[in-house]
Amino acid sequence: EGTPKALLKSHFKQVFVCLNQAEIPTDMIINGLTSSDNGQLIIESTSVEQTISELIEQGVPLNSLQVRNPTLEDLFLKLTGHSLRE
Repeated sequence: EGTPKALLKSHFKQVFVCLNQAEIPTDMIINGLTSSDNGQLIIESTSVEQTISELIEQGVPLNSLQVRNPTLEDLFLKLTGHSLRE
């Protein structure tokens, strides 16, 4: 219960760093939880700077890099375990 902003703030301390999955080396080591969606690798990060630094150190191209805040859809998925699109 609460405003969308308050709900997101109470359930998420991280942002999502997204990259084109085809550009990611298969042997890359990633700190943090990861998932994939529609050809994108999604890294949950509490420190964008640290995550980007780790990607650069491993030679990952950052051309497709996107950083986004959690959405209400992310919250629904977190709370229910499945998306609305299933």
